[in-house]
Amino acid sequence: MAKSSLKKEDLDREEATERLFKSQSKKKSLTDIISPRETPVVESSDDNVSADRSGTYAEKSMDLNKTFYKMPDYSQVAQVPVRPAVNPALGLPDPGEKDESGPRKILGKIIVAAVILIIMGVGFYAAFFYLPSAEIHVVLKKTQWEYPDLGDPNGPRKVLASVASGGDIPAQLLTENKNLQLSFPASGKKKNVSVKAGGTITVYNAYNLQTQNLVATTRFLTPDGKLFRLDKSITVPAAKMKDGKIEPQGIDAAITADQPGAEYNIGPVDRWTVPGFTGPRHEGFYGVSAQPMTGGFVGETAYPTDEDIAKAKDASNRAVKDAIEAAFALKPDDLTILDSGDNFSVTKEMVLGQVDESGQFKYFIEAKNWRLAIRESDLVSFFVKKAQSKLEVPDAKLYKDLVHGPITVDKVITKSEGSIDGVTLRVDLRGDFVRSVDLDDLKAKILGKSKDSLQTIVLGMPGVDSAKVLLWPLWVRSVPNNSAKVTIIAE
Repeated sequence: MAKSSLKKEDLDREEATERLFKSQSKKKSLTDIISPRETPVVESSDDNVSADRSGTYAEKSMDLNKTFYKMPDYSQVAQVPVRPAVNPALGLPDPGEKDESGPRKILGKIIVAAVILIIMGVGFYAAFFYLPSAEIHVVLKKTQWEYPDLGDPNGPRKVLASVASGGDIPAQLLTENKNLQLSFPASGKKKNVSVKAGGTITVYNAYNLQTQNLVATTRFLTPDGKLFRLDKSITVPAAKMKDGKIEPQGIDAAITADQPGAEYNIGPVDRWTVPGFTGPRHEGFYGVSAQPMTGGFVGETAYPTDEDIAKAKDASNRAVKDAIEAAFALKPDDLTILDSGDNFSVTKEMVLGQVDESGQFKYFIEAKNWRLAIRESDLVSFFVKKAQSKLEVPDAKLYKDLVHGPITVDKVITKSEGSIDGVTLRVDLRGDFVRSVDLDDLKAKILGKSKDSLQTIVLGMPGVDSAKVLLWPLWVRSVPNNSAKVTIIAE
């Protein structure tokens, strides 16, 4: 039999028989296995033993005691059973195991069918209870109106913005006050000067519950004996009583050294006394200076010429004006500041002290400015009220933002004493108006309604021009009963 036609079982049996033969041949002689009468004489020219894989051995002539014999037939040797290989990786079965594939397949089919049914149930619920939604686009009727109404020759042409009540819209009077102290170079030649130091003191009344007048040149003394005097008269406020104790009250005042010289340039003083008072009044009235006294000088120094002062004045005016304009720019965004002209004015300016060691002199300036401002929201409210009256639609409202041209000041109105009362404005206003539609009420009316009746309900509302209804998914034919699934958009 050819080698290619052998089965694995036959090969295993052959190998087992061959191993048995070899093991027995080592212990026994050939005559123990084969009897002499079973040994035929066979001549062969081939000295080699040949065997194929089928278990049939070729005959061989061998020289054993010069006797020729034939290989025995081992077909009667007991066969060794070979158990089929078990390899789970190759899917080979184990004959000793019970085949349970049948029940398992049935159980798997049941599970698959149950999963499919669950998925179908969830899909059915989502399709009919969760997915349905409605979106209604409501187009409102729009009417454009302008102010002033060019079709009304007797209609008003201006808007009165008043600081007080009584105008078309309220106005706000914005006032800014600023002061600056700037340094400038002095170009005048040196000369001998004597300058007294000066500064600010706070005078307190801790004596009684009455005011106290102090005249100009009233003396104030430092603890080390330096004498300063009030520049002008003041009235010290009365003390206050709190929890049975006197609470001092004070007022700021300018003082100047009694004599010129740098020795009066002193630091802050915790307690100034009034030499003119004696007894309890001397202890009850006192002063405190939180800033140093400066400017005292005796000797040669430069001085500012008239040209220097004129340049300082011009530069200080520009600087304080810019500071005031910057303050106006920080006003709230909802305020529109009107261009009501240049209302800038300087209230105080002067050269301070003498030229310092670096050749600089100080220039002080104080100024103010005012502006009138309105809120655009007030202008919108005025325009809407005018439109509601003219269109005879009390619930009319602007569809989008108010459109207006430049707001210009026609005239500033002042009172008899010169204070600002208001301003008249020229402004062109324009906007589209629609009627108010209660979208929540509309939603409540259309819940659960069919698509055909939905159009009738929506178009029957005042102020509605047209509507577009979108129901989803495609098989839905009515508005869901769940208001959260309904969206109404007014356009």
